[in-house]
Amino acid sequence: LGKMSEEKILLDDYEDASPNYTTGKSSSSCKKVIWTIVGGAVLAGLIVAIILLATHSGDEENPEIEIKMNPYQVKSKLWKHEWHTQIEYNLTTKKLPKENSTNYEPDEVVTQKRLGAPKEKYDLPPIDVRPSEDNPEIENLTVNVNAWYDHLLRVKINNTDSPRFEVPVLANENPYDIGITGFQHYNLSEIGFEVEEEPFAFTLKSRKLKKTIFSTKGRRFHFMDKFIEFEATLNSDRIFGIGERMFPFQITEGTYSTWNHDYSERGGDNTSPVDDGKAPGKNLYGTHPFYLNEVGEGEFIGVFMRNANAQQITIYKDKDGQTVINHIMTGGILDLYVIHSADPDYILQHYHALIGKPYLPPFWSMGYQHQRWGWKTLEEMKSDVENFKKYEIPLDGIWPDIDILDNFKIFTVDQTKFPNFKEYSDNLKKEGIRIVPNVDCGIKKENGYWFYEEAAKKDVLIKSNYTDKPLEGTVWPGGTVWLDYTEEEAQKLWKKGLEKFHELVGFASVELDMNEVSNFCNGECPDGKTPTEEEFKSEKNLFKKIPFTPGYRDLNNNSISMNAYYKRYKNQKDKWDQFFVEYNLHSLFSLFEVATTYSSLTEILQERPFILTRSTSPSSGHFASHWLGDNWSKWEYLQLSIPGMFNFQMYGIPHVGADICGYHGNATDELCQRWYQLGAFYPMARTQSEFYAKPYNAPFTHGDLTIAIAKNALRVRYSLLRFFYTHIWQSHLWGGSVIQPLFFVYPKDQKTYEKEVMNKQFMWGKSLMVLPVVEKDSTKKSAYLPNDNWYDLYTHKVVHEFKLDAEGVTKEFDAPLDENAKPLVLIKGGSIVPWQDAEESKVTRTMQLFETKTELIIAPNENGAAEGTMISDDGVSLGKDSKSPRWFNSKDYRHYDFTFSTGLLKVHLLQGFEFDKSYEFEKFTTVKILNYKKEVTWVCALDTDLNTHSLEFSKDATTNALTITSEGMDSKYWHQIESITFGNVQDHNICNKYPKVSKIQKTGNDISATLTVTDKDSKSKASTYKLKALLHSESTMSLKIVPEEGKYHEVTEDVIAEGFRDLRSDKTWEDYGFKMSGEGEDFYFSIEHGGFGNIIMSNKNQPFIFNKKLIHLRTMLRGRRIFGIGERAHTFELPEGVYTMFSKDAISPFEDGKPPGKNMYGQHPFYMVELEEPGMFAAVFMLTSSPTDFKFEKEGSLLMFDHLMAGGIMEMYVIQRGTPEYIIKEYHKLIGKPIMIPYYGFGYHQCRWGYHSEARLKEVVQKFLDNNIPLDVMWSDIDYMFKYRDFSLDFSRYPTMGEFVKDLHQNKSMRFIPILDAGIAKNPDSDYAMYDEGIKKDLFIKSAETGKPLDGIVWPGYAYYTDFTHPEAEEYWHSGFKYMKSIFDFDGIWIDMNECSNFCYGECKDETYYFLLKHPIPKYEHDNEIYVPGHSPFWEKAISSSATHHNGEIEYDMHSLYGHMMIKATSTYFTNVEKRRPIIISRSNFAGSGKYGSHWLGDNVSKFPFIRLSIAGVMNFQMFGIPFVGADICGFVDDMTIELCQRWIQVGAFYPFSRQHNNIANIDQEPYVDAKLMKVYRMSLAVRYSLIRYLYTKYEELNMNGGVLWKPQFFDFPKDEKTYKDYEDSFLVGDALKLSVILAEGKSEIDVYFPNADWYDFYNYKRIIKYNPETTEGVNKKITNNLASYDPPVLHIRGGNILPRQIIEFDEVYPQTTEHLKQRPISLIVAPTNNEATGKLFYDDGLSISSREDQMFDRIIMQYKDKKIVFTHEGGDTYQYDEKDGVLKNVLVLGFESDPQVTKACAILKDNTVTMTPSYKDNHLELTSSTELKIQQIMKISFHEDDCN
Repeated sequence: LGKMSEEKILLDDYEDASPNYTTGKSSSSCKKVIWTIVGGAVLAGLIVAIILLATHSGDEENPEIEIKMNPYQVKSKLWKHEWHTQIEYNLTTKKLPKENSTNYEPDEVVTQKRLGAPKEKYDLPPIDVRPSEDNPEIENLTVNVNAWYDHLLRVKINNTDSPRFEVPVLANENPYDIGITGFQHYNLSEIGFEVEEEPFAFTLKSRKLKKTIFSTKGRRFHFMDKFIEFEATLNSDRIFGIGERMFPFQITEGTYSTWNHDYSERGGDNTSPVDDGKAPGKNLYGTHPFYLNEVGEGEFIGVFMRNANAQQITIYKDKDGQTVINHIMTGGILDLYVIHSADPDYILQHYHALIGKPYLPPFWSMGYQHQRWGWKTLEEMKSDVENFKKYEIPLDGIWPDIDILDNFKIFTVDQTKFPNFKEYSDNLKKEGIRIVPNVDCGIKKENGYWFYEEAAKKDVLIKSNYTDKPLEGTVWPGGTVWLDYTEEEAQKLWKKGLEKFHELVGFASVELDMNEVSNFCNGECPDGKTPTEEEFKSEKNLFKKIPFTPGYRDLNNNSISMNAYYKRYKNQKDKWDQFFVEYNLHSLFSLFEVATTYSSLTEILQERPFILTRSTSPSSGHFASHWLGDNWSKWEYLQLSIPGMFNFQMYGIPHVGADICGYHGNATDELCQRWYQLGAFYPMARTQSEFYAKPYNAPFTHGDLTIAIAKNALRVRYSLLRFFYTHIWQSHLWGGSVIQPLFFVYPKDQKTYEKEVMNKQFMWGKSLMVLPVVEKDSTKKSAYLPNDNWYDLYTHKVVHEFKLDAEGVTKEFDAPLDENAKPLVLIKGGSIVPWQDAEESKVTRTMQLFETKTELIIAPNENGAAEGTMISDDGVSLGKDSKSPRWFNSKDYRHYDFTFSTGLLKVHLLQGFEFDKSYEFEKFTTVKILNYKKEVTWVCALDTDLNTHSLEFSKDATTNALTITSEGMDSKYWHQIESITFGNVQDHNICNKYPKVSKIQKTGNDISATLTVTDKDSKSKASTYKLKALLHSESTMSLKIVPEEGKYHEVTEDVIAEGFRDLRSDKTWEDYGFKMSGEGEDFYFSIEHGGFGNIIMSNKNQPFIFNKKLIHLRTMLRGRRIFGIGERAHTFELPEGVYTMFSKDAISPFEDGKPPGKNMYGQHPFYMVELEEPGMFAAVFMLTSSPTDFKFEKEGSLLMFDHLMAGGIMEMYVIQRGTPEYIIKEYHKLIGKPIMIPYYGFGYHQCRWGYHSEARLKEVVQKFLDNNIPLDVMWSDIDYMFKYRDFSLDFSRYPTMGEFVKDLHQNKSMRFIPILDAGIAKNPDSDYAMYDEGIKKDLFIKSAETGKPLDGIVWPGYAYYTDFTHPEAEEYWHSGFKYMKSIFDFDGIWIDMNECSNFCYGECKDETYYFLLKHPIPKYEHDNEIYVPGHSPFWEKAISSSATHHNGEIEYDMHSLYGHMMIKATSTYFTNVEKRRPIIISRSNFAGSGKYGSHWLGDNVSKFPFIRLSIAGVMNFQMFGIPFVGADICGFVDDMTIELCQRWIQVGAFYPFSRQHNNIANIDQEPYVDAKLMKVYRMSLAVRYSLIRYLYTKYEELNMNGGVLWKPQFFDFPKDEKTYKDYEDSFLVGDALKLSVILAEGKSEIDVYFPNADWYDFYNYKRIIKYNPETTEGVNKKITNNLASYDPPVLHIRGGNILPRQIIEFDEVYPQTTEHLKQRPISLIVAPTNNEATGKLFYDDGLSISSREDQMFDRIIMQYKDKKIVFTHEGGDTYQYDEKDGVLKNVLVLGFESDPQVTKACAILKDNTVTMTPSYKDNHLELTSSTELKIQQIMKISFHEDDCN
């Protein structure tokens, strides 16, 4: 709808024809756009009560008429999703043939009559509704049922044969924000949905409660044109919600109508009446067909009837005492959402995500607002403002009503009575007081009035169906017309009006009133006259003979005519336009208005608006706040304001309040005083009074005592305003309520449902209980306190303490009304509340709070823990996100989460690491911990610079409150503090960070010692640690420190290579350069290199903290550059910054070295440092699986390096001094050398998530064959599985998978590799052996809370995780492979989601719900961490870090090892069971995982920067010992472009592991999808395949000795300073090749640096650069690679190498696989430097795990010198390699600048000599032989005269 279309929500992709009001189109495949109005509201024809009463008497006289409760039966059904998550039913009322109806035949007579509830109970007439010409029964209905996820069910029922009105979308800027789009892996039966077909009915059962929670079985269901009746049985009568009304919170038996209505009797006492559940309906301003229903054990369902027509809802008990809810709707469709089986706030969060989460008002809107209707002049208004100042009463907003308008014309000002208003407004704003004027929606019909004339000219006014002219009514300005906000031109005009008004008034925002739409005449009254009866009955009446009127009240009452139409209705451009009439849109009018106002004001104000609207509907809260309308100055209305606010929390409008002291009538002083004490805790606190109120309501009009009480209450409010604002922010981010009844927090406490408790006390957030006095003449307050710790907000005394197995208590509190009286408020145990003392600081404006210090009040729960949040922003700015001004990111605000446990306050930042503002209120000044009974002798703060500070503290002997102040440290903001710890002599004070050394012992090359930590004042316990230093080799030492006492975590033994820990060097510590402090000295160590005079590493005079919660080692490194620290997406060299290690499922976040951590799938706590000594390097391996941060920064020539480990022990290995290649080889000796890869693994691999059938797999393979594109391995993502279950197959889509793989093997020489995930599907009701066996043998990771297997959620839905520490886990895992092998063959395994990844955050407790919403505060399960590496929760997208393993360890310590253990268990299946080499590609990994498997770089993005990142990633994993690695070629996420994919394959063809992979949601990107792409692809793969023997040979060398395959140039030229840049632009592949790549879009040239060596062109063999012995510097050369001319990848051969190559011409038929490649002989390219070169070749069968052990291999070392190549063979004498690639085709000797005039050449074999033919070709010499030369037989090839005579 014009600009409002930018604010839309996309809910689903289901194939149901739905109107798209943004595009005006409808399609069965269009994505359904919905807004969120629940149930319907009633259509309403204009039927008078007299007719109904007459009908009533007729019903009672004809009881014999048969009543059919539900005429519909299922005619057919169709599953819409293969896993039965969606189904479509077709219903009919027609009699079906017997073969289609097994046990039910409908009566011949279809006509039915519906009887309402008994008259004697509700004083209502029964309803006689029969199908008629004007209200025909809909014979055929379509029912779409969707299980969106485990807790959201949608049932949509619509006319099969023709369209009906559906609610358009106006809200939610996101797709339905469940975090995981299309997460639909629960079929309908699994979530408890059942259907009866004859008659049609459905039931929803709770799996947890094991009972029905919602059912239509045996209940009424009718669907006529203007009468839809739907009835359901509920589980209890605890029902909350259903529209806007004056009523206690729980809706009792009765009849209630929903229809936006200004219920006002002008001048009467019946305005805004209290609803009694009887006719006529007492519905008020808003329509919200949503309710909560308690279903047992503290569980609820939320029901949303998405229908905007008039609706009546009746709640009654049937004869069996069951609670029944009956909906009657007068039009639209039946669109039902049930969010089920969860606590109330969880349901509300999901409901708000559905309808659009609440907007974020500005901070000043949380301050006190004052409005009055009755300021006759500006001077009167000024007088009130001055009184607020005089009495120092807080005030942030002044709200002029319609008094300021010129003759009540909107967007005008009466300049006579309110002159110079803008000037006054601007001056007030400088003082912190904003102007918020009233804007009605009615436009005065007056010639000469610009706004009316423009609206009429643009034809954007709502029209009368009788006159086809703008509909005219009467409101304050007299004759009134209304804008059609559905038109874009109307929206523009409204914005123009607001702009002009802003120029006149200078407002900060606006109040929208009278927008129900309110009208002083009923329907319309042109020129003050109502249409005649004849006109009413004419054909012009769009809705003749409406059969039923909900609420028994004329729908036109106090509103415009339901026959009015909108412009689209007459345009009829599409079938949906026919519904644009007031009958359908009435309850949406205000939503259109507030959405238009929101988008207009964000542009006009360029800051957040505060829009207050009287009329609302679902989604209104996405744009505006609300007040509860025109209430009365009565005690009853004071009381009812509390449940009124509860209701709007549910409806997604948390910023809500009632008119303090009442609007109508005259408030007494006492009433006003009590109302201020309550209103100070309204989310939106405002006083308003009508024109006639005496006195009008303000603190100073009710006497001095009221002034004192109001000021006290408001200053309490302002003291808590940061707390309030934070909760409003969080509701905006996540949805949910900010205030709530007690049962929201204590849903299982039955006492909280009692009426007095529910309606007369409430919670603010989950932290504060507000106890208002709401009875007249009362000075006591009786309140119920659930069983918890409760503290007095002001005195900080304990009011009640938690008692185990006890119930709550009722207590009486004194509540006098005197000048010191304050609202009664308690703090709940477990809370941290920010408090700014507004009394002490004399705060009267919110802007002053930015400069007011904040105290944290910590109220521990029974476990001594607490948590709280605080948000900092500028209070007004819009989001900087380009998508929408309402989207906020880390640059816009700072979101703190404080967690407290005994002795520790931890500061977490949820957002705001990039927020560049800090305010005075954010400074740490005071922390007060209530009722802290333990002794405290020290307090220490750790700041973000990792410095510690001793702090001052005091203890209140009366209350036991511990107060900690910032004295003792420089002023710090909270975001500059990591934690504050405190304790007594029994605790370790981390401010004591210099342990003493004692008991030093040296035994050979083993050093042991004791470290003791204490302080000089003996205020903390002496902590002792054992140190052991070992010298393993001449390059490698280890330093290990463990606690002397207690349990601690050590990394699993197999991470370190077998036997390495036992190695000892013959060298001495002096040789190594290691020194350590002496007896009694502060602990330090250093490593020096005397020959160069450098200290390589030292921690002397640096902090060293060793605590079970934190190990902090700071070292000084004499170095220049750092490489390593994985896994992360970054360029190869790491800049200064902080780098986190903890395995995490993250889609390649770009590493910037700033928090929060950008850690990814693997943990590799290894780094290599370039030393000051040219060409020399050292490395550090910190063996830890604990969450870890490495932080380094440069200080002159030093690198200051902080190692921060949140647990475990310190086990550090140092490798020094050597070249990069040497250092890496030594590291691989330490962690284990890489696993050997099968030969075929070096071929090309193809994969995609989305190859959803066997036919699709076959199609892809065939297209590779048809297009002659090499392919060795076909992969399958989770598509092949049955319901995404490991070790399963979906036979319906892969019926002959075994035959398919067999064909790949036998007929195509290809291989097949499927995926496995970490989670084992939890399906107790199905036959799933992996689940059953795992349960039987107790093989799953356990929940720390329940002791049962931990529930997570991944692709199969609920899942358990195999505990690989269990001794039987490996055999269990192998059994899965064996079963899968019985179904289809496979050659390797792809392991995914093994971080362990989890779609819950931590644990899906009790199978009730999980955090798929991108919301709540991520709970830091290990809140005892002094420092949190990564500054993000450890359980984010992971299982609970408290989960337990069989070996006694917890997940916190084992988490980063899980992938490693899973790789090992998978690897042993292939090596021990199948006895062959596998390809195992794992996403998660750890140091040492390369011994067992390999890696791909995870989920990357189809963008050019990710090609560069992939190169760095591949080089990093060479260092980490996992050299067989690659990235998803062309990218996984997002759509690729042809140029991107062309450039990517030029790189990816040389990845050690070369595979393309694609996401299910993106366009196809296989090589053959585009001819230009395919040509570049084929050329690149031709080059790869020609080099596979070279790659395989090099890899075998790595498997033997360690080392790298891909490497930056400085690895081989470490002293060349120019090689230390542009690492990813040009690099080495093995020793012989240099690959240069273009990584920028649209470029075809690159400047490449060539180090000083001989370099030869790979294709024409010319030497392009010659080695220069006179210099160490290389040269730069511009390289061109033009995609348009299909230039091949840029490759150069480095001099000094012999390169084996199988020549493949670009225009020939390529070998399809590596097996076919074996049919091509080898060429040897000799590229000499100084006439010397070396090279290697390796042959074996390519599969066996024991080929070297069995001597079934040939390793050939080739050395060229003096015109000879000498072949040295290593391997078994009997081994024979018989493939053609073991035959020498030719030898090409490069580097000749002229013809060498060679005349003789020969090959000397083991048993004879063969003559070869030499020939010179331009720049190289070629040697060939007519005799087949088997390379295994060759001993020498020579063209030296002496050898070939």
